Amino acid sequence: MIDILLATYNGEKYISQQIDSILNQEFTDFNLIICDDQSTDQTVQIIKEYMQKDSRISLYINESNLGYNQNFMKLIQLSDAPFFSIADQD
Repeated sequence: MIDILLATYNGEKYISQQIDSILNQEFTDFNLIICDDQSTDQTVQIIKEYMQKDSRISLYINESNLGYNQNFMKLIQLSDAPFFSIADQD
């Protein structure tokens, strides 16, 4: 099992393409863990729509904006898989 860690912030322009790319990989034994850093656009809504279609996706929303590096550090802490991969939102 692998966790794919995706940090998001105001990524509505590319987030669908990125999630589609991840979900359409040949390897399917993974969880996609997304941590949003207080987006003010439609990023979270788009992710929630994907969550309804695919149970491998989980979403965490930060209580305050942590910034890029700390958002990825939080994702690493959320992962309990023996391996993980980091993905940008675009």
